[in-house]
Amino acid sequence: MRPAWLFAWSACLLPCQVDATPIVIDFETGVVGQVIDDQFVGLGADFNGTTIFHGQQTGLPINIFPPNSGDQVTVNLASLGAVIRVDAVGSLWSMAGGYVTATSNVTATMTAYGPSGSVLGSASVFDNCLPDACGSPNPNAFLSVAAPGIAYVEFTGDDEPPGGSFTMDDFTFELPEPAAVVLLGLGLPILLVGRSS
Repeated sequence: MRPAWLFAWSACLLPCQVDATPIVIDFETGVVGQVIDDQFVGLGADFNGTTIFHGQQTGLPINIFPPNSGDQVTVNLASLGAVIRVDAVGSLWSMAGGYVTATSNVTATMTAYGPSGSVLGSASVFDNCLPDACGSPNPNAFLSVAAPGIAYVEFTGDDEPPGGSFTMDDFTFELPEPAAVVLLGLGLPILLVGRSS
């Protein structure tokens, strides 16, 4: 039979993760109309040139698509592929999401993918812009997926032709923090106490 301290110490060597405080990108720092590309790489997110900073100056009808916070959002433009893709930079995410408002008769979906392109989860909202144009007004639905190892997310709409069918604001993600070092530090004293007895 193995001593109890050996089990306690070995358990502390198992890789563990603790969720960090969410990082929120509110799109207020960019110039309206500018393509969003690598401006947020330092925070851990790359938008790959798939969307723009959108506001009233670029025709955002805030009576239909109100921002979740501030004055600016992003939009799925046909000229940029109609899909907003955001890649994890540096570390994979444990959660990702954004506040989405879809236009009339459109379903907007956020899908999270692992490093190999496997789907980790998705969330959708249908026709939730303000009553000037939509049937079920409840703008800024938080679409999110929580799963270990999120490499990138895509926001898409089911409109034909695609593009200009939804806005997204306050993109949010969490970077998992390894807790193995902390647990190892806790396990070593247990090992030493076990050896001294």
